[in-house]
Formats: sequence, C-alpha cells, structure tokens
Amino acid sequence: MNRFALLSLYRSLTRHKLHAALNIGGLAVGIAVFLVLSLYVRFETSFESWLPRHRGIYVVQSALHLPGNAFNGAYPGTMSGMLEQMRDDFPGLVGTRIRGGKGGGTVLRGDDATKEDVAQVDAAFFDVFDLPMVRGEGARALADPGAALISRSAARKFFGTTDPVGQTIRIAVDAPANYRVAGVFEDLPANSDLHFAILLPIPRTPPPAEWAWYKWGTASLWTYLRFETPGAAQRFQKALPAFIKRHAGQDLGPAPTDIFSLPLVPIAAAHLRPVGEESGDAS
Repeated sequence: MNRFALLSLYRSLTRHKLHAALNIGGLAVGIAVFLVLSLYVRFETSFESWLPRHRGIYVVQSALHLPGNAFNGAYPGTMSGMLEQMRDDFPGLVGTRIRGGKGGGTVLRGDDATKEDVAQVDAAFFDVFDLPMVRGEGARALADPGAALISRSAARKFFGTTDPVGQTIRIAVDAPANYRVAGVFEDLPANSDLHFAILLPIPRTPPPAEWAWYKWGTASLWTYLRFETPGAAQRFQKALPAFIKRHAGQDLGPAPTDIFSLPLVPIAAAHLRPVGEESGDAS
C-alpha cells in the first residue's frame, strides 16, 4: 500500500511541477522561519541564565510615581550609596554594585589611550556573581583597592601570550591609577546585559566629582542583591517602603513612598522587562 501511495505522489509531483515546487518551497520557508524564530526566542529568554545560582539574583530598580510626570516608570539603577544604606539597616544583606561598564574607563599605555569596558564593583561581587575564573582567585582580589581582574580577551589584548597575573595595568576611571592584575575571568557570553572586560574595586569613599553618591532619586549605578529563596526576596521587598521612609525624606519630601519605590526584579527577567517611561507607573 505504501508503494502505491508513493507512486501516486511521484506522479502527482511530476505532473504538476510548478504547484509542487510552490508547496514544497513554502513548506521549507515556513520551517526555516519557525527555526529562526525559535532560536531568537530561546536566545532572548536566556539572558543571565549562564550565571551560577542566577535565580537568586535580583536587580534593584528605582521607580518614580510623580503625578503627571512623563518620566514615571522603573529605571534599572540606584543612587551610588544605596547598598551601603541598605546594609546599615539590614545586616548580613548580600549584594554588590556595578559602576560603569560599557566604555566605563580607559587603559593607558604610554601615549596610547584605549576606551574599555571597565566596571567598579564591591569586594563582595563574587558573593553575587560567580564568574568563572581562568587564572587567579577573584573573590579575594577585589578586597584590595589596587587589584584588577581582566577578561580572557583583555588579557590577550594587553599582554599577549605573557601571563598577566602580577603585571601592572594603568586605568583611568575617576582618575588614572596603576592596578595589579590579580586574575583573569572568562569572557562574558553574548546573552548578557552585563558589559565589562575589566573589574576594579569600587571607591571606598565617594569620588570628588560624585555629588549624587547619597542623593535619593538619582540612578548612577546598578545594585544587585542575592537571596537564598524567593520568599526571602519577597520579605525584603515588603520591608523597603519603611526603609525609604527612614532615609529618603530629606531628598524626596515628607511622603517619599508616594513618589518613589525600589522594585526588585529577578536578573533573568530584567532583559525583557520594559524600563523607564515604557514601563508605565511601576510599583
């Protein structure tokens, strides 16, 4: 029976070649489009899933709720000193900040200056982000204000085949300074909104030009927190209105929670979530 069915199909195809070509071509194009769209959706929904324990990482957003304000919405940044004030109120809180990133600094070599993706982070950075290391030990390095971690590509770019660990690299962020390369981490994948090839310790005191370090309502860097369970993140979220009332009144007025909030967003969901005015009046 199968033989006769195949023979009938063959005769139909040879008898109506144009019709057959259109049908087969359309089917092939449809399958190709389906595969391409599937790969695109898979890529877009995979952001930050490469991070170990990524389900416990949350980004702190700054949300504005000003009546009639065109800029209402949630923005993926906080004031620079937010994490410091949170730790004062919530001892044991696990978090880090990322200041800078894409084009965030300049590597100086003699008369050459190269713009690079430089980020400043807290000493507890590896408590939140378990970056895979190629050489050195990242977790300890960032406690040293004179240490730097660089990516595999940056190591190859600036040091060639020489082992970069222990070498000196001069970098300008707020001001030029020499750093000792303490380790090399693996290059970040394409499915990431994190952009850095060099990591430096964040300043322990606000830089001279950073007037808004403790200015509520500003958003000059990214603050990330880690929680062991979703329930712990939810409990912390519920405690934030009282935290805002304790600290933000001087900058935001007597009722700061009426116009400002700090939503916690899982890092794996942040890539596809609208921000700024597109997010509407986020809560």
